[in-house]
Amino acid sequence: MTAVVRVGLFGEMRGASKLVRVQFLAPVRRGATMIFPLRWEAVGHAGDLFLVLDADLILARYGDDNVQLGVSGSYRPGRCRA
Repeated sequence: MTAVVRVGLFGEMRGASKLVRVQFLAPVRRGATMIFPLRWEAVGHAGDLFLVLDADLILARYGDDNVQLGVSGSYRPGRCRA
């Protein structure tokens, strides 16, 4: 699933926000844990000025009635896209 959204402190205001592409890959299940791989990157003419985030959102059972959310990822320069 891929979406392009405008993000920033002032919402949709141009100049105070930027377009980003958020891409989710297929989730992976490992026992009671679900892993959601994602990529977050700026798009448009300024896309190479911002870092790319490759990360996993991790949902894991934490006891009988709770879920723990974790994030594991790394930033890379925009020009080094895989």
